[in-house]
Amino acid sequence: MKKTLTDYLKVPNTAHVLYCFEDMSLYLDNMIAYCKGGIERGHHLYIIENPVIFDKAKQKISTLFTSDQQKLIHYMDNHLFYRYYGNFHIHKILQHFGEIINSFIEEKLSVWTWAHVEWNKQDDLACKLEEFEHLGDYAVNKMGIMSVCAYNSSDLNAALQTKIMRSHEYLMTDTEFSRSPLYKRNAT
Repeated sequence: MKKTLTDYLKVPNTAHVLYCFEDMSLYLDNMIAYCKGGIERGHHLYIIENPVIFDKAKQKISTLFTSDQQKLIHYMDNHLFYRYYGNFHIHKILQHFGEIINSFIEEKLSVWTWAHVEWNKQDDLACKLEEFEHLGDYAVNKMGIMSVCAYNSSDLNAALQTKIMRSHEYLMTDTEFSRSPLYKRNAT
């Protein structure tokens, strides 16, 4: 039997996880496992995902979870969230993320996030993604939430993957989960 994220999910409620995926079927299994783990712990799930992929996930969600449990799963189109059709505006994205998460926190609701990071080709994107993940790690830790940042492995070169590994305490692939040996908690 395939292992999924819940087989490894023995981390605190505050964690920043880098997920570099290759297999779409395992990716969906892991997303669903994450939702299941969050729901079992009474958390809301905020899923920022490609609409085509989320439609596939919804099929599984509708059969695995009750209607009340499904109400704990919130969705946003990742193309809109990351301004897919424009420039990757780091500070606007993080401000929007903070507003979303704070709306849960203000209601005294716990939330886990899952974000599939996608982008258009643009100049200096590697530097933007590195800064985005650095600032994102600070925000995740300050807000005290669990957050998975998912990247298609084919979109990352080795240098970029190494850089963003420094901003994630945990690393995940389709079948593995471990602490990042490169992680350095930042103060900004």
